Amino acid sequence: VVGTSLAPNVPLVGSFAQEVKADETTSQKVVVTKGSSAGETVGEVTITIPAHSTASAVYNDTDGKLEITVTADPGYRLVNHAREYEVSLNGEGKLDPATFDSGATVELLKEKLTVVKAANVPDGITYTIDKTELDKVDNTKATLIVKAKEGRKFVNSEQGIPKVTVGASDIGGTKIDDSTYKYEITTTLTGTEDTDKNTNVTISGGSYELLSNIKVDDSGLSGATVSVSKTSGITKDDQVTITVSPQAKCKFDESNPDNPPVKWESSEISAATIKFAKDGDKYVATFPAGSFTKDDVKIKITGTATYTDRSTEENTNSKGKPTVISKEVTSTAKVSAKAGDVYEAVKAAGFVSTELEDLATTTEEKALHVKAEITAPEPGDNDAIDRIKTKIQDDQLKLGYAFKITITRTYDYTDDGNDNPTIDTLTDLGKNVITYTITIPEDQRGKKIYKIYRV
Repeated sequence: VVGTSLAPNVPLVGSFAQEVKADETTSQKVVVTKGSSAGETVGEVTITIPAHSTASAVYNDTDGKLEITVTADPGYRLVNHAREYEVSLNGEGKLDPATFDSGATVELLKEKLTVVKAANVPDGITYTIDKTELDKVDNTKATLIVKAKEGRKFVNSEQGIPKVTVGASDIGGTKIDDSTYKYEITTTLTGTEDTDKNTNVTISGGSYELLSNIKVDDSGLSGATVSVSKTSGITKDDQVTITVSPQAKCKFDESNPDNPPVKWESSEISAATIKFAKDGDKYVATFPAGSFTKDDVKIKITGTATYTDRSTEENTNSKGKPTVISKEVTSTAKVSAKAGDVYEAVKAAGFVSTELEDLATTTEEKALHVKAEITAPEPGDNDAIDRIKTKIQDDQLKLGYAFKITITRTYDYTDDGNDNPTIDTLTDLGKNVITYTITIPEDQRGKKIYKIYRV
């Protein structure tokens, strides 16, 4: 309860003071002094004033005005100044008892905190602050927490610890753990402010041990998989091993020693001499994480391990002559199929019926080859690719991966290299189905919609 029942000399203190809002009012009895005569009093009046303030009054006998002065309590500021009233003294030269409204208003004085990261603060340093406004009544302190990214550790040196400046003053921090510091910010408000205060809290400096993450782009690699010994939380003392392993029925071409079958590129690893070395049928590269120049490292692995699935049937026909049926799938793309399935589909479509009859009745040694080759599109395939791209755009999707399948049949002699075999490219299998397995590149995984388009 706030009102005239309070004795005027009782100050508002403790928890009670905090319950009084700045826009509430109280009354104060004030002894009025005479302006032209120091210390002479002309009576006592009651003045209505805002909470968290005190009043004084002077009677100016020159112009006959009561001049009221309102002073805000510490932690509050005066918004509207007090009024003046024209008054007159009675026959005894005194003011008659009366109540005057000061017309003044006060409000809580606030210090607004703005956290700023200086240009020399690494991207991996983050912060949280529990308050962005301080005052001298309820919220006198704020806590600023400065952290390095998860798992990273601040360098244990004066330069490695983040520096925090409040206004123009540096404040010390308390170490919570290797990656966290706490700073207590106390309001710098004084009793002389008459407006809210805006204060910058500036974080500068700070450095931490690189604790990197590796992301591998294998979109340029076919017929092999990539494994990394450690992909996250890598410190400068770690050794990282990348292993490229050919998939089943895949093999790298190692015929040209000047052209390594497996390569990599990364602008974020400083050691340019890092190369893959052959280890059995795999290729392995090991390097120190101290060569990383960034937190999040991207490595692109390129290379082609050719997929081959092959089977051969050797027969003796009714004429007693050797005959051979060769079934083969080769792929330098991220696609594989079973050679036997391709052959059966071609056979069911009627594309080898004549050759099979010849093999059954021939008097010469002959062979029939059915081969599927899967490759990346070539310049001559642009028309087909463009048609697919247009359809993909119409469907509001993006092109993920394109490849070309060519199926051929070859009918030739096996014992005479001078013969010219008959080679035909098949363009229609009718309703006969071949199953192809497509390896989705790592950077295209985890999507919601996939579609397959074919020409």
